[in-house]
Amino acid sequence: MVTCIFFLVMQGYYTIQVAELLNVHRETISSYVKKFNQGGIEALLHRDYSSGKPAFLSPEEEREVRRMIEHSTPAEEGDSCESCWDTRILKHVFEKKFSITMSRSGICEMLKRWGFSHTRPTYTLKRANRQKQEAFQRELDMVKKTPQAN
Repeated sequence: MVTCIFFLVMQGYYTIQVAELLNVHRETISSYVKKFNQGGIEALLHRDYSSGKPAFLSPEEEREVRRMIEHSTPAEEGDSCESCWDTRILKHVFEKKFSITMSRSGICEMLKRWGFSHTRPTYTLKRANRQKQEAFQRELDMVKKTPQAN
């Protein structure tokens, strides 16, 4: 689009005419021409992007939190009696250790950026008897198949 603007301007069209032809505001055309006249094509290509909102955690705090999540449990850190981390516990840790208030959804997004994924814990019964479980499952299937009398 920028090349089209300059082609039309160099052909002798006024900025108002170029704006009408391209359905762009005339001040936009004028600002492009002004930038080009001041600094050439480099001035048009250069963009100052916002660096975004500042991070809540410093790099050192971030490393500490990552280490904590990867190598310990909330119970080991003394923050909860839970055996796995979740956003509720991390929110409490951030408030207690770093005096930072973050939303749980913000914490979730931060964890995604760090490469963590959300999983639900699965439980296995250590003392479960496999034969008894299979026998119970067969009996349950038989009960389900038997018609119920009213």
